[in-house]
Amino acid sequence: PYECSYVELVAKSPQKPRYFVSHWWGEAVALFIQCLEQHAEDRMFDENVAWWVCAYANNQYKLTAAVTSDPKESAFYQALCIVDGVVSVLDAHGTAFTRVWCVFEVWTALTGKLKADFKYDIYTAKDHQLYGHPRHAVGLVDGAAYHNHEPHTIQNQKKGDLEFGGYKVQREGHFPIELLHKALAIRLQDGQASVQADRRHILNTICGRGIEDLDVEPPSMHESYRKVNADLNGRVAFDTLATGLRASDEIFQAYMDAVVHSTRTELFLDINSFNLAKERQEKLVDALPVSLERIVIRGLSSIPESFGKLSNLKFCNLTHSRDLVALPDSVGSLTALEDLNLGGCKSLAALP
Repeated sequence: PYECSYVELVAKSPQKPRYFVSHWWGEAVALFIQCLEQHAEDRMFDENVAWWVCAYANNQYKLTAAVTSDPKESAFYQALCIVDGVVSVLDAHGTAFTRVWCVFEVWTALTGKLKADFKYDIYTAKDHQLYGHPRHAVGLVDGAAYHNHEPHTIQNQKKGDLEFGGYKVQREGHFPIELLHKALAIRLQDGQASVQADRRHILNTICGRGIEDLDVEPPSMHESYRKVNADLNGRVAFDTLATGLRASDEIFQAYMDAVVHSTRTELFLDINSFNLAKERQEKLVDALPVSLERIVIRGLSSIPESFGKLSNLKFCNLTHSRDLVALPDSVGSLTALEDLNLGGCKSLAALP
């Protein structure tokens, strides 16, 4: 009888959302809530923080006002313009990445045209334990999450601190490898819609076509598709790199193909905890993105000449690489380098 949105029915006052939730309507609501509860914990949100969720924010009785021919006039885009970031909630099959409206939301998040510090997080439901604490979801957080447990031995972390790099690696290492592999194979231009006109409108918008051309058949390939796919794949691969290094040859290679496109500036990686073959170590260095400014990589035994491509590198920590016997001559070309830490590299005989 009310013919209004769910939020209008239950809210006592206007709610400005902090994050936009990109998701597929077919996932179980209980798992969806678990993801947002963990997102709130990782981002240290209080009870007054709101997310924008289309199912509850849009008036389902008057959808024509929310879903317009021009995606940039839709309620979705208007919501994206007022939030601080997007969080993708994935089911076990990564279905959200195959739905064209979710494609539009990811594209909007990754193009960086809304806010300078716009965030993009990815969560999925998974029961696991992190240092003895039970969790029901795991997320890939854009930047550092907040440490939300009592004092911990890793760098004396305490509740409320931004997590140390090693803790972030451990936390995000619980993201399901099968879902990560699917994410690395996503082609956003293959996104589907219940209404085919939506697919045409969204893909043409991503391609930069004007409103007069939104109804034409979109191209199967376009530079805008490539850029967004590379950015998404690069983010996923970079943020879960330790998982990819230990995976099968097929998944390892998919990681290396993707991580080179990352735009991240900081990397923490400790390979002393697992036996990484020399060949994989060298392929890892080959794939490191040139955007890196600070790296901590412990446990390397071989560094190829491609290391010299890291022209933006300012801080390099290779401590406890006990089997490293030499640095490549290309280290001399790292003109931006200000700090090189080789503590614990006991086998290192000389510098170039």
